[in-house]
Amino acid sequence: MPRAVGQQGSWFAVIENANRYPDIDGKRLPCLHQYWWSSPRDYHDKGAAADDDEWKNVSDALAASGYAILTSSDTSSMPWRRIGYIAVFAVENVVLGVDGLRLRFTKRICDLD
Repeated sequence: MPRAVGQQGSWFAVIENANRYPDIDGKRLPCLHQYWWSSPRDYHDKGAAADDDEWKNVSDALAASGYAILTSSDTSSMPWRRIGYIAVFAVENVVLGVDGLRLRFTKRICDLD
């Protein structure tokens, strides 16, 4: 089963064991918190800052790759702590602006171990 491997403090993880999904296997993809998902397919992270280089890197990677890793997180204290990786999704309409990061999930590519 595919899995994501990340490092503490990084907003990215590498997809491993995804031979059935060559478009994402071995790729370093940005991670998004499930907390900001709005049903049915919208994502809006109100804490994203358009003038922050880290957020620009995430936004650029989302737009360039067309993929994101959805993560579960402990949001009870700051900074949030990633609990696990849920799945890889195809994304579109990535916009980083004054109201945060917005995008649309278009397809669930695979679940993650």
